[in-house]
Amino acid sequence: MRFKKLGFAIAFSVAVVSMANSQTNTDQSLLWEISGNGLKENSYLFGTIHLICPSDFLMDDRIKNAFEDADELILELDMDDPEMMQKMQQNSLNPEMKNIKSAFSESDANALNEFLTANYGAGLDQLGILKPFMLMSMITVKQLPCEQIESYELFFTNLAKTQNKNVEGLESVEFQMGLFDEIPEEILLKEISKMVTTDDSIKEFE
Repeated sequence: MRFKKLGFAIAFSVAVVSMANSQTNTDQSLLWEISGNGLKENSYLFGTIHLICPSDFLMDDRIKNAFEDADELILELDMDDPEMMQKMQQNSLNPEMKNIKSAFSESDANALNEFLTANYGAGLDQLGILKPFMLMSMITVKQLPCEQIESYELFFTNLAKTQNKNVEGLESVEFQMGLFDEIPEEILLKEISKMVTTDDSIKEFE
């Protein structure tokens, strides 16, 4: 059996899972068993949100039992790859270390600079060389209504290690981060400005 998890790369995105079956099931669930229709082995599909507060982190015996039955863990990225963080760092900088500070309006740049300085101890002069989606992720982490953060991916990866299960990734770091490079910069910059000047992103996350 395989324990599979699908999702989107950015921190506040949620995996929406649907499954076609001979019978219509209208129950809401994050955990699905995929079986029948000639399949030799069953699989489990689990939808998550990447970062979540401990009070909203749901884990019960049904999920743990399904994981226990699985032979391997298939994630969006191979969280067990020792080079994953290095690859992410290599792909997180703007080409030629370009600083995008000047691409914001003065008021939006001031708001973003204030947010980054208050939460990370460095402003746009230092962090403006990061790609927009990296800044968005950094903002999202600090907008969560909790200091301690849980991660389903890390939970399952650690569980796989203790149970000696193989961990694989559906996508490479380069492919996934490259998807955000295809989004026009002005769209990402507009979203960043909204995140630090309105509470829209907080409401969306909730």
